[in-house]
Amino acid sequence: FDCVHESGPNSSSQPRVGLALRYMTASVIQTKPIQEMATWISGTKEGSRFEMEPQLPTECTMEDVHRGREAQREAMKREEANYFADKR
Repeated sequence: FDCVHESGPNSSSQPRVGLALRYMTASVIQTKPIQEMATWISGTKEGSRFEMEPQLPTECTMEDVHRGREAQREAMKREEANYFADKR
């Protein structure tokens, strides 16, 4: 993954929010050193080379929410490590 767009520094007093969505088939091969996580949307997970993030149940508890937040933090840590792996 390489960033195709980036913004300059936020010089306003307002916070900036970013959102990135990448849809791909389960057969995509990761080329970075750390296995990243993915959210399964549809289709089959068979052959996936990604670790699947936990899916929250429809009726979730605070424990479920905590588990989801921990998974999101781990996913971002892995993505950041891979993104900057060749820039160090």
